[in-house]
Amino acid sequence: MGISLILLDLIFAQNSRELFDLAPNIPLNSAQRILFTFAIIILFQFILRYLHEWLGSYLNESVVYSMRKNVLIKIQHLPLKYFDEHHSSKVNNIFFNQLETTKEFVVRSVQDMIKLPLTFILTGAFLFQVHYLLGIIAVGSSVLQVFSIRVLKKRLDKFMRLEAEIDEEVYYTVGETVQGIREIKTNQLEPYMEKRLENCRKKGILYTIKRVQLQTLRDIIKEVPAKIGYVAGIGAGMYLMATNTIRPGDLVAFITLIGKTVEPFDGIVNIYSSFQETMARAKDLFEVMAEPIEDYVEGKVIDGKIKSLSFNDVSFSYSENTSNILSHIYLDVKGGSTIALIGPSGGGKSTLVKLLYRFYEPNSGHIAINGARLSGYSIDSIRNNMSIVSQDIFIFDGTIRDNITMGRKDIPQSAIDNALSISQAIEFIGKLPDGLDTKVG
Repeated sequence: MGISLILLDLIFAQNSRELFDLAPNIPLNSAQRILFTFAIIILFQFILRYLHEWLGSYLNESVVYSMRKNVLIKIQHLPLKYFDEHHSSKVNNIFFNQLETTKEFVVRSVQDMIKLPLTFILTGAFLFQVHYLLGIIAVGSSVLQVFSIRVLKKRLDKFMRLEAEIDEEVYYTVGETVQGIREIKTNQLEPYMEKRLENCRKKGILYTIKRVQLQTLRDIIKEVPAKIGYVAGIGAGMYLMATNTIRPGDLVAFITLIGKTVEPFDGIVNIYSSFQETMARAKDLFEVMAEPIEDYVEGKVIDGKIKSLSFNDVSFSYSENTSNILSHIYLDVKGGSTIALIGPSGGGKSTLVKLLYRFYEPNSGHIAINGARLSGYSIDSIRNNMSIVSQDIFIFDGTIRDNITMGRKDIPQSAIDNALSISQAIEFIGKLPDGLDTKVG
């Protein structure tokens, strides 16, 4: 698509060249042909531009969907330890801020990397064919633009990074406000949260202004070679016309295409700027994608019922810098038995269950099921044979039925009714307007 648009630009320049070469006494048949050619070029430009935007938007959305899907798959397979060590709004920031920034680079910049070299080669070759001096001026002034990449680079990198950090802090502040709204209202923390956001606003405005000032200054510096090349080309063209070396149409072709010759190197600078911004704003995305994931299928499958469960000298801490939550735990549980773990908050009761689910691995000792080490079983097999009812209830967006079945279509209504009866929920759900199909979450 991009190549077709370039070729149309070259045909337009050639048509303009022929028009001015024939002026002022243009034969009627030539005028009609040139005018018809202009009309056809413009029509095809409109059509190709429409197709380019349509296909571009399709590609954009396809890329974003694929990126979000891959990131979601990655996040779901990260160990629980990752979420313990990072801010609760970090994942949302990756999805809705950093992926957008990355998309702009992946979709637009990658396309430009293919189109821009072809634009330079074709327009440069055309101008060399017009006259080698005009070709040299156009190509030379274009190449000089690349050096503007180095101008103010360190300072621009600094403010892009600071701006990204402030955006992240704003996102975290808003996330904490929404998630902790009850605590904020209970403890009258509204002024505190407002002050945090106001401090972010002041810093954000300062960093954005600095970044825009530096980018604008660099853009002005970037345009200097192009403007010099434009003036030099017109001057050289006027001299060549005065000496009858070229015709007026040749100079018109130069004026028409000088911008297209400059465009690739202008694009290179823009691609580099986009790359800088992507690296500054999407650091969390790259870190997440580099994190090791849990292997769900590696290991044995639990065969039959769980007949015994044991903790053998198990010790565990959530990080290297904290004391053990569990120290030298021994515990034997026979199949079919019921036990109760009693102790103060933070004593390690929930931690025992988390180790059973292999959310974490013990620092020392081992857990065994049916006499075999828990670490030898696959995570899928372990979690398929366990169930937990937590005191912290999370309801997914959807209907009550969706939350009970959780995507399984093979669960009969009798099983759903039985679950509701056991949990003593059947009566109040029956009073809701849509019963099991009431939207919750």
